[in-house]
Amino acid sequence: MHRLPALSAPVIRRLSPAVLLAAGMFLFSFETVFADDTASQIPGGVTLQAVGSETGSWESNPLMQFGKTKSLYGSITTPELIVNDKTPTSLLSVDALLNENIFNQSSFDSTDFHDKLGFNTQTQRWGAGFQEQTDYDTTRTSELFPTGLNGVIFNKAVRHFGISGAPQVSFSPNATNKFALAGSAAFVTYDNPVFANYDLFSVTPSYTHNFDPLNAGVFSLQAQRYQTTNGPPVFDDSIGPSIGWIGTLTPRLSAKATVGFQESRQFGSGAVQASWSPQYTFATDIGFKGQQDTTHFLASRNNYPFGNGTESLLTSFSLTEIHDLNQRFALNAGATYQSATYQSTAVGNLDYQVIGNGGLTYHATDRLDVAATYQYRRETLVGTPGNAQDNMVTFGLIYRPRPWNL
Repeated sequence: MHRLPALSAPVIRRLSPAVLLAAGMFLFSFETVFADDTASQIPGGVTLQAVGSETGSWESNPLMQFGKTKSLYGSITTPELIVNDKTPTSLLSVDALLNENIFNQSSFDSTDFHDKLGFNTQTQRWGAGFQEQTDYDTTRTSELFPTGLNGVIFNKAVRHFGISGAPQVSFSPNATNKFALAGSAAFVTYDNPVFANYDLFSVTPSYTHNFDPLNAGVFSLQAQRYQTTNGPPVFDDSIGPSIGWIGTLTPRLSAKATVGFQESRQFGSGAVQASWSPQYTFATDIGFKGQQDTTHFLASRNNYPFGNGTESLLTSFSLTEIHDLNQRFALNAGATYQSATYQSTAVGNLDYQVIGNGGLTYHATDRLDVAATYQYRRETLVGTPGNAQDNMVTFGLIYRPRPWNL
């Protein structure tokens, strides 16, 4: 019996495109070592996959505000279209979806759009690719820190727009060595000046050596700039090397890891001036897939841009688990801890947050899933007493008709 993956509620907060680029570029070298597993599962030619979901949600504190809050409840309608065009040497993929949000508080109503586009091509020695992502949504879902800033408290979400692109090119002189160059650019804006618009740029040359079919080592050098584009200017620069390893430990267990060192500085009239100073970074990705269990552990310490005109080193640890009880029912659970470290700390910046969630998915048919989820979130700010807490419950249906082959 063919089963659908567990329903992921569309109201769970998403990372902004700039954040995805910052994290993705850190592990970019790993992605160029071996072919993508998902690409090998896509049939040749053009395939179209439509997905539709309807989710009801209730949330106690949607903007993570301190003090008295008003709960938010309503529905999220999500049509999605996935297009893949695969040839023996290339893969083009497009994933576009809409979220139509209708809530009891009309100030939170919104029509959001998200898309991801990817293109990769590979010859015997040369490879090239491009990744693009667009997010047109609100701070309720785009930000780790979505509340009002500088003493301003919003009773509505602020519109957010982000677009990013990441080209890459690689050359393999032989079967064991690869040289690659990747770049990225992200542009993020908000429709309220209390949030800071920003740009993010990076470039990453790397060298990969395959020790054997199951193990590879990577050396890379990354340079990155963060800059605000409204209000008093803030600039953050960082540059440094990293070394990493990717391996298949068993047929069910895989791992990726990097550790890096970088020099960083902060300047501009809107920031406390900070000269070049050393800091460390790391990223780990461990995955296990058994007959009934799928487990994923992520850990990272990397640059992260916030919407309040600051960039920090965000340290994150997350663990997710999906357990298939039988062919019809699956349980899922997850936990995340994140803490921020700043070059110059200001009152009101994010200190740390914890998130826990769990859910149950019922595979009603080969094409229809029914899912219920619960998420708890707790957040503390620098120099601010107390904490903000949020509870969220969702119940949804997701339908995925058979794909069309063109």
